[in-house]
Amino acid sequence: MSQPAEKGNTNTATVPTTATTTAPAAEAKVEAAAAKPEAAAEKSLLATGEETPDAGKETTEAAKVPEKYDAWKLPEGVTMDAALNERFLPVAQELGLTQDAAQKMVGLYAEHVQKQNALVQQAQADALRAARNSIQDDPNFKANMLLANRGFATVPERFKAQFAGPLGDQPAVFWLMTELGRRMGEDSPAGGGRGSAPPRDARTADVLFGDVVKKS
Repeated sequence: MSQPAEKGNTNTATVPTTATTTAPAAEAKVEAAAAKPEAAAEKSLLATGEETPDAGKETTEAAKVPEKYDAWKLPEGVTMDAALNERFLPVAQELGLTQDAAQKMVGLYAEHVQKQNALVQQAQADALRAARNSIQDDPNFKANMLLANRGFATVPERFKAQFAGPLGDQPAVFWLMTELGRRMGEDSPAGGGRGSAPPRDARTADVLFGDVVKKS
């Protein structure tokens, strides 16, 4: 048989639920984590945009006007005129040109020189071609060539190299050798005479102008 509860004992045990005890604590942890800087995602060095201690040093050095410019970089076959360079250097410093800026100016000069050299070479080639054509267009070219070779054979060896290049194709030189070969013809009358071949050690000037010298 059950006994009735004692009067005055009104205590009833109340057990709090899990949700009511943990929710406030979790929210507090999240707020605390958001408040701490180290909790944020760490940025890379590139993302921060911060420069290293040496960044920009090379750019600053390159932007300076040098007290003395380095040797210019020129294409093969192009040289800087010494007098022009002496005039350019103080002007470049007065204008505040850096090494790179001055080099660009020199590059323009080199490009101009290259074009001028090409024009000169083309003009020389055209002149040489015209000179050869004037010789070869002569109706007696083959006979003249034989006489010229005969005359050229008398030229001293130390001078022959000078006629091996474009000089040998100049009409004046070719006709000079032709006349020399004609005067040294081997088909002169037997026993000698005015048209006989001169001795091998005869000077070219004597063969060509000997008569003039004797008359004078």
